[in-house]
Amino acid sequence: MQFIQMLKATQSIDKLISIKVLLYGSLAKTGKGHGTDLAVQMGLMCEDPVTTDVNGIQPAIQQIAADKRLLVDGKKWLHFNPEEDIVFFDK
Repeated sequence: MQFIQMLKATQSIDKLISIKVLLYGSLAKTGKGHGTDLAVQMGLMCEDPVTTDVNGIQPAIQQIAADKRLLVDGKKWLHFNPEEDIVFFDK
């Protein structure tokens, strides 16, 4: 969400054409097994981990994977394929 807040502050969300997430270090090593990929996607949608209904997470993630797009900050649709656009550099 910090990334989205920075985009809001600089009024850059409208200028986005794509997002690729590169994860290094401990975030890459824990990876999918610890839900890092899910957290990234929910964060890009500006979902708060404290207030988000956990029952809506899996349907949202499945929809992103099926449609290959996500709604950044609830404002802008972008092509997003989690299998290609979230990269784990774990070595």
